[in-house]
Amino acid sequence: MSKIEFVQSTHGKTHLCYEGYRYYCHHTNADDSKYWKCFKKHCRVGITTYANGTIRRSADHDHTPNETEKEVLNVRQNLKRKVVESSSPIDSIVDEAYANLQSPTVSQDLLIQLPSIATMKNNLQKERRKTREPLPKNINDLPYPIPLNYQKSQSGEQFILYDGPIAGSRCIIFSTPSLQSAYKDDDSFPPPTYNHFMKFSPRTTNHVEGRHLKWKKRSTSAHPNIYCTIDLLRQEQSLGTFSSI
Repeated sequence: MSKIEFVQSTHGKTHLCYEGYRYYCHHTNADDSKYWKCFKKHCRVGITTYANGTIRRSADHDHTPNETEKEVLNVRQNLKRKVVESSSPIDSIVDEAYANLQSPTVSQDLLIQLPSIATMKNNLQKERRKTREPLPKNINDLPYPIPLNYQKSQSGEQFILYDGPIAGSRCIIFSTPSLQSAYKDDDSFPPPTYNHFMKFSPRTTNHVEGRHLKWKKRSTSAHPNIYCTIDLLRQEQSLGTFSSI
């Protein structure tokens, strides 16, 4: 017996896949069972699902099944998630994903049914604009507070230590409670080593330059915008937390 699988449609709705056919939820009955209608516009077939796992189908479909459809939706959903969660250029995200699909283990049906690269990039650009503030032209245009998804570390910890004025200018300091605790107790990371803000005494920048060089190698852009920079900081924090475990 085929198992039920759920996928996200291109509009973010939950669809049910069963025996190669895709259904959308039409309504929920009084007994909490759900009636699902075939996604194909002119197909009148529907199925009812019950809490105990029972499935009842009303008729036979007037079209052939398409097992690949759910794979296409999963690929598109994964790309949408990456575009929302990452500040990497959309071109590189899509190009990498499509390059990874050029494998003998990937069915030709999947490659044929996926949108063209140009169409996918255009759709993902629209998706990113929905979930992200426009790029600020200067520090005064940066939203206050900054968007919520940039206030958390990759593990979900609070990542904004301070967001306010310092010496007359807005300053954002990033750190997590766990990382502050780890660095405070580790003699390898004394605060003066990396403190070069408003410091006019004789100093060396070797530590900072070395860190910046490693950081630059992980950047996908020679001049990352503010949101790409915050993403890089979140990655750096994640590596720092891992190395302190």
